[in-house]
Amino acid sequence: MDVYSLMAEPRVVYRRDGDRAPVNLGVSEFSAISTEFLVPVVGISSWRGKQSYEGRWWFARMGHHVAFASAWERDVLTILDYQEDVTVLVRDPAVFVSARTMRTPLLRPWLLFQNSEGIRVVLFKTADHDRSSELAGILAGSGVNVAILDLPAKAELRLVRWLAGYQFSRFRLPGEVEEEVRGSCLTPMPLLEAVKCAAAITDKDLSAIRANFYSQMWRRKVELIDRAEFISDVSLVRAA
Repeated sequence: MDVYSLMAEPRVVYRRDGDRAPVNLGVSEFSAISTEFLVPVVGISSWRGKQSYEGRWWFARMGHHVAFASAWERDVLTILDYQEDVTVLVRDPAVFVSARTMRTPLLRPWLLFQNSEGIRVVLFKTADHDRSSELAGILAGSGVNVAILDLPAKAELRLVRWLAGYQFSRFRLPGEVEEEVRGSCLTPMPLLEAVKCAAAITDKDLSAIRANFYSQMWRRKVELIDRAEFISDVSLVRAA
């Protein structure tokens, strides 16, 4: 999906060092700005508050994330990434769904999965069944399917949210550190254990190792094995 199909001339909200408020620029103006002067605009704390961002780009708190909230695809928030040079936008967005009206159940916008065949699926509670056909229509042009599945436990959802945030990003560490990370999990092990092992042999903190793991493996496949045992992906962590 081409980002420019969402809006003919999307506006860019950005904030420079020293600015008291974000500035709204066109794409060409934004592209001329050096990345060293960019500061993240405050993230959206509530997904239901996204209407104030419709039709604009905004920067999420985590580096190198750019989001676009379409003014006419009213339930769709599109997350993209930029790579160092802000003029290069990744053209493979993850689509998050956010409930917008009182008549519809509140949906968890990070429940979007991608399997090893590249098929993306939005998960719903059985109670959301009436809304599934409507959302399937909204997402039809984005290559996202709708599935009615049982939701995992809350502890798993926290990790799923982490994964979804890195759906199409690549959190890189220095080359020698990534080699150490891969070497630490040559023996298959649960994901959380693999993260801890890798963190123990490098000088990077746990959150950096976790982001590195997730950003590599999520492009392939995530398996929810046991609700009580968190997310465990034994084979693909080893291949990360």
